[in-house]
Amino acid sequence: MAKIKFDGQEVSTHPDETILESFLREGVDIPHGCRQGGCYSCVVYSVDVTPPKEAQEGLGEDEIEKNGFFACLCEPEQDMTISLEAAS
Repeated sequence: MAKIKFDGQEVSTHPDETILESFLREGVDIPHGCRQGGCYSCVVYSVDVTPPKEAQEGLGEDEIEKNGFFACLCEPEQDMTISLEAAS
């Protein structure tokens, strides 16, 4: 179980649950579409830790370097703070 901070809110994930699933369960509004990493709607950026590599599969190198990842594919390994925008 991990705590995910986003836009002033904090959500705890359940085991085997993605960040997107936990946000939807808690009623947190986050962009999403296909829920399979194909539409790119749920790409978010980790502000403080490196996201799991599995959640970055299919992204371009520039997005990976900015700690971008798919919320629909990410089962977090640790607490994270995320943003819709990459840090500059």
